[in-house]
Amino acid sequence: MTAPRSPTPFLTLQATAMVVITAAVGAAWWVEQLTRNAEVRHPRELAVEIRRSAAGAVAGPYGYIATRDPARLKEADAAVARVRHQLELLETLVPVASADIQAAQTGVGEVHEALGLMAQASPTTDLARAVTDVDRGRKRLTDAIGRIDALLADGAEAHHDRTAQVLLASWGAALVLVLTTGLTARRRVLTADRTSARALRRSVQALSDGLQRAMDGEDTPPELPENEGFAAANEAVLRAARTLGDLRRRNARLQRSTSFIQDLQDTLIVADTEDEVLGAIQRAALVAYPEASFRVLMLDPRTNSARVVGAEGSPASLDGSRKDPAVQKGRTVIFRGEEGVARGPWAPVGDGPYTSTPVSVNGQIVALLQLYGYKPEATQFEELEALALAMAGRIGVVRSLAERELEAGTDALTGLPNRRAFDARIQALDAAELPYTIVMADLDDFKALNDSWGHDTGDRCLQLFADVLREACRGSDLPCRFGGEEFVILLPDVGMKAGLAVAMRIRAYLAEAVAKQQVQFTVSLGVACRPEHGRTAEAVRQAADRAMYDAKEGGKDQVVPARHSSLS
Repeated sequence: MTAPRSPTPFLTLQATAMVVITAAVGAAWWVEQLTRNAEVRHPRELAVEIRRSAAGAVAGPYGYIATRDPARLKEADAAVARVRHQLELLETLVPVASADIQAAQTGVGEVHEALGLMAQASPTTDLARAVTDVDRGRKRLTDAIGRIDALLADGAEAHHDRTAQVLLASWGAALVLVLTTGLTARRRVLTADRTSARALRRSVQALSDGLQRAMDGEDTPPELPENEGFAAANEAVLRAARTLGDLRRRNARLQRSTSFIQDLQDTLIVADTEDEVLGAIQRAALVAYPEASFRVLMLDPRTNSARVVGAEGSPASLDGSRKDPAVQKGRTVIFRGEEGVARGPWAPVGDGPYTSTPVSVNGQIVALLQLYGYKPEATQFEELEALALAMAGRIGVVRSLAERELEAGTDALTGLPNRRAFDARIQALDAAELPYTIVMADLDDFKALNDSWGHDTGDRCLQLFADVLREACRGSDLPCRFGGEEFVILLPDVGMKAGLAVAMRIRAYLAEAVAKQQVQFTVSLGVACRPEHGRTAEAVRQAADRAMYDAKEGGKDQVVPARHSSLS
């Protein structure tokens, strides 16, 4: 089957010719418009200006006769000068109207002479002759300008109109010629190729039917027309039939995997802790691999050990004296016993095959997902890797949120919890109706210390006192920086006696610590407890705060218990 001839080259040539013709006609049109402006429009506009100036020149004498105001003559004389200049300019634009322009100049001269007579006349002189001269000059000027207008309208304008019509007609004829020849060429090509197109449609339809039967499961394609270009069609259809079955199976597996990943993401998005994330991963593994065993190993890089988190019983620790290959390679590793591949240090019990997939959070492997007890020939591991990716993403989010929450509740200078952490902890104690003691501490004369030694030294003193608080407090206590040089210590489940003991210990530890440095400072402490000094956190804190100020007023560097007050 011969390839159909295309009219495109011929049409392209025609289009190029049409562009050239259009450009040439456009250029000629532009030149014609410039010529029209120079020969017709500009002279007409100048003639209008001449009429306006002439009217001013003629009106001056009449105004002078009525008012005898010399200023009217000066205005008329200026108008006469403008008319003469404009007539000279018009003569350069329209040389063919030279005779009429000279006649107009004569009329202007008569008006100018009349103005001269009026300027020399006395107030009692009869100006009838001057008026006659003005009328004669005005008529001569008006008639000349009228002839010039007629000349411009009848001659040049008509000539330019004919030129424009000729340009438009030429461009239209070229356009009609191009369209006519283009359509004729296209019709001839379509007519010549109609038979080939019908044969091509029959061949394409036959090929389409064969592909459809292959998609329906039939292996024998139809016989195709013996056209050049379709010789390999039968072989292509056979290859398509062989691959369609594989594609259907892969598509079904992909749909299951996509649905599994979506359900897993929907489950993990509500997991707020690592334990909830691990629980969701274990449940998803049971769905993805119901006939296999699955476990999660949480890794501790500091001790090179792993903690097993499984669905069966409590977590256990495994020795990590040797690194696991999955951790070393940073990717999924499949261990097949019959191939003699070395098993990792955290391999499941038994000699059967197993697969280990690492879970990486922020570039560090934090866990291994292990699948074992499966049939190797019938098991795919896409879901296992999806579990690892989903677990890594959610654990990263959970840890990031936990770090942000910790940073929000930590004082940047001392590393102690801040007021936000203190408020959260004490509100929980109030909600549970549990007793506690509050110790308020304020460094004595801290502003003077800053002024004398500088703020850097003041910051080091704050950090030193924070270290003293950590050393003096129990693990369950909460020492916080309340703001500036003020600190607060929350002592859960203790009374006033224990609170005073802690406060005295803090004072003693501080004295021992500052004795080793050049800058000396002390602390005043106030102690209050719940429920003796109030039933709300604010009431107890204010009682401890008042006791701290009593310590300052009593001489500083001492511990003062809060005064008893009515419960609030």
